[in-house]
Amino acid sequence: MLAGHTNRGSRSVEVFSAGTAVGPFPVPAALVSAVRERGIDLRAHRAGQVQRDDLAVVDLVLGAERAHVRELALLDPSAWPRIFTLKELVRRGGVVGPRGPGEPLAEWLSRAAEDPTTRDLQGSSGVDDVVDPFGGPDVGYVQMIMELDGVVRQLADLVWPSGS
Repeated sequence: MLAGHTNRGSRSVEVFSAGTAVGPFPVPAALVSAVRERGIDLRAHRAGQVQRDDLAVVDLVLGAERAHVRELALLDPSAWPRIFTLKELVRRGGVVGPRGPGEPLAEWLSRAAEDPTTRDLQGSSGVDDVVDPFGGPDVGYVQMIMELDGVVRQLADLVWPSGS
């Protein structure tokens, strides 16, 4: 599991990363290279698997693809209101607007998740899924990191807008 801690304005945020596949797996060399340019060293990292208990203690769960969200929702159905694909949450957050000053994250997530249906979990989505470059050319990892960088910045602006 990858863990990190960052600050956003006056807010402190803890971030954990785990996958849905049984691991541990080493990080592909192309990904290690792609993130090294951003000052991140993943050479010693081994991907771990999300456990049901992990879902019970976090405020927000983000998957890269709908397939991840489906697996996580099946692992702990009570966590579904807090599980999104990253791009889905940014898309939905753009519709409901940034989290208001003093608004609890759970309330903002509830507004963003309004009217989720099982259709939101079916198939894949070019709009909501981050393309997995695994097995493809190395440039796919660079493209994925660039896309994630932009989408994560959008999410941070929605969840922790300036002045909140």
